[in-house]
Amino acid sequence: MKNRILILIIILISFMGISFGQNNLSSEFNIYNLNGTWELKSKWNDKNIVFVKKTNNKEYVGPIIKFSNDGKIISMYSISSIRCGNDHRRKPKYGEWSFDKKNLNLKTSVPIANYGTEFKILELNSNKIVLNKIETE
Repeated sequence: MKNRILILIIILISFMGISFGQNNLSSEFNIYNLNGTWELKSKWNDKNIVFVKKTNNKEYVGPIIKFSNDGKIISMYSISSIRCGNDHRRKPKYGEWSFDKKNLNLKTSVPIANYGTEFKILELNSNKIVLNKIETE
């Protein structure tokens, strides 16, 4: 009898540990956190693409993306990163974005910082986006 109670307690503790230990992405994930202006923080050869909310850092040089809740996106570079007048990055690229909630995939009509247009969102909160590029053929 003691063995059965012990086994039952172990099973209950195991189930509680599994349910509390899992990251429930659907309840923590809020696509509206995407809204705002973001700066690239990862290096070009990093596996994941990391953006952080734009700060007032005037020294920042590099890609910037702006998402709005109405599905619009602007992909551009900070002004200080533009080296010459003929640089094709001078003009912001305007487009739209869509989100597949089931697969957590983000798709844009314009490239994000020359990485591409299809990504899996690995992390999204009010201060950070972590994307993984989806290779398309």
